[in-house]
Amino acid sequence: MFKNIKIKSSLAVLMLVFSLVFAPAAWAVRTSLTVQDVPKWRDGLGASEDVCTFTAADASNGNSFDFTPGIIIITRNVHGSTSYTYTVASKADSLGRSGDLGPQTLTAGQVRILQLDGVEGFRQDDGKVYINGNNASIEFAVVRPR
Repeated sequence: MFKNIKIKSSLAVLMLVFSLVFAPAAWAVRTSLTVQDVPKWRDGLGASEDVCTFTAADASNGNSFDFTPGIIIITRNVHGSTSYTYTVASKADSLGRSGDLGPQTLTAGQVRILQLDGVEGFRQDDGKVYINGNNASIEFAVVRPR
């Protein structure tokens, strides 16, 4: 009787250690990026409507945002001398896409703009787009034309 308890508790400890070592990414919570609405030129600009707010990449957990067609991702590297990378996670779709978009390298001070039109290939099962930067010097602004 006690032999079975020892085996079961040993198995439980082994499973816990295995899950901590091999599955930490499954427990990571991505840092959410706010999608910012951008006014059309005919609407005029208010005091703060022409300003994008950038968020530093969460190099440990990644970032995510709610996907809607036409979204624009502005990515910049604010470091003074070092290049860093970012990746937009993809998933298999009906067009045969199966690989991520990246890693894309941004040199110091460089800015890159990407518009995502289609839902397929980028929207993950939770309805979000996953984007990862390898350093906090990579910053993201996600905008949606209204």
